[in-house]
Amino acid sequence: MFDKIRERIRQIILDNSKSTFETFIATDSNIFSISQDNIIDVTNITVNGISIGNAYSLDGNNVTLESGTFSTNDVVIIYFDYTKWSDSELDSYILSTLTYLDSYTYPISFIAESGNLNIYPIPSRKEQSLISLIASILIQPNFSQYQTSSVNVRYPRTMTKEERIEKLISKFKFSKEGISGIIDMLGSET
Repeated sequence: MFDKIRERIRQIILDNSKSTFETFIATDSNIFSISQDNIIDVTNITVNGISIGNAYSLDGNNVTLESGTFSTNDVVIIYFDYTKWSDSELDSYILSTLTYLDSYTYPISFIAESGNLNIYPIPSRKEQSLISLIASILIQPNFSQYQTSSVNVRYPRTMTKEERIEKLISKFKFSKEGISGIIDMLGSET
């Protein structure tokens, strides 16, 4: 569940993935530390220009080549990473969002099970959008507009993040089918 919500948050806050590479000179270790922290996936590793296929493992930002696949050679690691926030940072914002929902008396109390990153009861698709929007407000409180594929929410710049969250939850609570379309809160500062 967290994966789906993280993906929506990244779309809202424009934390897009990018492909990049790093070059290393292999010496006496088969472990290489990539300088970026938000690694999504390694797409290719070459040793002296020849791809080693799947003869590696990825743990965080450390890539371990299987023994025998290198010596004192040039190693190029091509990977995708996120440019701004790690999954664990976004997970913290999702957990904070669940607290906000409870604090502003959303009719359902969502509980995140620690360890397996599931939310119970399972949020509907519209509720996932609500959670994503609230997390985005927490991450980027100075933005005055947040958008998913189904909703575009605009706020006055003078409105605090707490007011934004409270009004968004209120709009969502009193709508039978969630929120969709353009939600313009520019005239609702009172």
